[in-house]
Amino acid sequence: MFVSLHKQQLNMKHLIVLAALLIFANSFSQTTSNDFFIEGNKKTNAKEYKEAIADYDKAIELDAKNASAYNNRGIAKLQLEKDKAAVEDFTKAIELQSTYAEAYNNRGLAYGQLRNYKKALKDYDKVLELLPGNLRAYENRASVKLQTDDYEGALQDFNKLIEIKPKHAKFYYDRGMCLYQMQKVEEACVDLHKADQMGYKHAKEMITNLCN
Repeated sequence: MFVSLHKQQLNMKHLIVLAALLIFANSFSQTTSNDFFIEGNKKTNAKEYKEAIADYDKAIELDAKNASAYNNRGIAKLQLEKDKAAVEDFTKAIELQSTYAEAYNNRGLAYGQLRNYKKALKDYDKVLELLPGNLRAYENRASVKLQTDDYEGALQDFNKLIEIKPKHAKFYYDRGMCLYQMQKVEEACVDLHKADQMGYKHAKEMITNLCN
């Protein structure tokens, strides 16, 4: 009788341990795509890009239609200078969500890194179609136009930026530098002085070099 009771107690112990293991396994299985996505975002913000990519991989594994996970994995890859791989992720995000303006903007940045300026401009145009007045898209598009010597086009974008946000000093500085490239020195210096008066720290040096 004693032996039988002892065996029963041992079996109960095993059942308790097994139950605990099942609870743990069930808890793990309930980890969602969004949980990994959130962890990936935390690691991206901490500049732990490789670890972030691993979390986004898991988020996508659990939900292959998680467009945000593809987009943010692309951002992490872009930070690691894996530009082609980043383009693939941004493209997948856009395939899943055709109006995903942030993914178009990010893909434009990746194309810019790859010096595929034509595709970059097309993506920024799409952002502005989806989100008219988007400052980042205007800034990024102006930057590409400067790199391709389209100063007139860049000037139009800087004009629009100042129209939308007239108290932003950097926009005057950027327009001033664009005007200088167009050999419009007097107009350039007006903008550089304006940027300096508004507290943009790089303006004073340019004024000294270009306007005196």
